[in-house]
Amino acid sequence: MLFLLPLPIELNYSSLSAGDAPLAGAGSDCGIEVKEMCKSKNCPRRPLSWILLLCLVIACVPAAFAQSGDRAARAALWDGYQLPAGKFARFVDRQNGLSFRYPADWKQGPGRNGGTVFKPASQTVSLIVIIEEIPDGSGLANYISGVMQSFRSEPIKPESVTVRRVMSGGLEWSEIAHEIEAPGGVAVRQTMWFTAVGPRAYGLALSAQDGEMETYEPVFKRVVSSVHVGAAGHWNEEYETLRAAFTAGSDSTPESEIEAGRVAEALRTGRESFASSAGRMAGLFAASTDAAIDLVTDADPQVRAAAISALGKSGPSQSVDLLIWALSD
Repeated sequence: MLFLLPLPIELNYSSLSAGDAPLAGAGSDCGIEVKEMCKSKNCPRRPLSWILLLCLVIACVPAAFAQSGDRAARAALWDGYQLPAGKFARFVDRQNGLSFRYPADWKQGPGRNGGTVFKPASQTVSLIVIIEEIPDGSGLANYISGVMQSFRSEPIKPESVTVRRVMSGGLEWSEIAHEIEAPGGVAVRQTMWFTAVGPRAYGLALSAQDGEMETYEPVFKRVVSSVHVGAAGHWNEEYETLRAAFTAGSDSTPESEIEAGRVAEALRTGRESFASSAGRMAGLFAASTDAAIDLVTDADPQVRAAAISALGKSGPSQSVDLLIWALSD
């Protein structure tokens, strides 16, 4: 029996219209289209019995995709990537409360459905930002089940799919890695990371030809590790205004940006004490306010508290306004 569920998104690998540049696969017409299928206004809250029924239905979806890949090998490959150096810029979506850093030489442009696409010089690589409204409280697992169901009608090699749960930046993510059977015999790989907070799902999707993936996935890892979702921590538009004044004239280095992620992760996982982490953060504030300041918006309250402690020891007079804002957490 086939159950049709209201999926939050549908992934279509269809031909591009005339004039559109290919997102992946030079010389092919393979593109990635993300269609909105269900917004919150079209998805009213359902009674608890319906939610339980949907969970049971989703649990019965065939596991051919989710179980076929080797999660351990995939995790070892990802964990083995070293974060690359290089100048990164900061992207901020104020409307949806999402920020991350991306390679400064990648060009940013509008996506086909109101999203954002980043592309390096290679026309066979793209990074797509996906933000979708979902029923509040439906959670990441239900969202991923919808994505996986949409794969059943797409040209994806089932044996290539690996789905795994990952913690990064204090957020729970689901990673989906797979290979696309592109027209013309071009092998295209895609790595997608999704998280969900409240009424929104957030995703980043990297697409590249098979031979390029190991070159660009370490870059993608650095992008994902820099993600901040405002609704998961402490963030609003006032913060962005205060941040601009606080970081004026500060130019972060790749080393300081990577160090900010490392010290936060060490505190989240208990590998380092609060006092030691706060001390490292104070050093970061002294070296680069731009690299350190976003720690006060982190998803983990311990990281935010340590960052506030370090901020209180920094010298700029603008830190007073930011401290007052941060202490309203």
